[in-house]
Amino acid sequence: MAKVKNIAIKNARIIFRNFAGKNDKYNTVGRRQFGVLIDPDAAQDLIDEGWHVKFLKPRDDEETPTPYLPVRVSFAVSAPAMYLITKKKKNVLTEDKIAMLDNAEFEKIDLEISPYYWTMPTGESGITAYLKTGYFTIVEDPFYDDYAKYDDPSGEEIPFE
Repeated sequence: MAKVKNIAIKNARIIFRNFAGKNDKYNTVGRRQFGVLIDPDAAQDLIDEGWHVKFLKPRDDEETPTPYLPVRVSFAVSAPAMYLITKKKKNVLTEDKIAMLDNAEFEKIDLEISPYYWTMPTGESGITAYLKTGYFTIVEDPFYDDYAKYDDPSGEEIPFE
């Protein structure tokens, strides 16, 4: 299998968010992952390289299947660089804080995805996508500017007394 490069996706659209790693019908407990929609023209190239591209089922006979790439988020070997972006600040997202992305509304998402090559004893092989870098710009509520002045400049949470 030829070595493939990281994938950079600007203005990404993500689906099936599970940054918390919750156990559900489609996910084992502790596995943090999401899907990123892929341009249909690029999907076949990714498949040819060995990436594990999946397709959403069409809602009707007129619609074509939508390609997406399942992406894992792991802190086990090398933590991804993840940032929550607001109008005034770039906040580092650590492993204990990324679950907030499961319910956030995003204005923009930029991602860098790295390949992990695998081979089964049966000879089957492929590439699993892992998040390397993610910039998650949130849609801010209408009161953000009114209350941003109360944020601690260090970025630390202020404990209640």
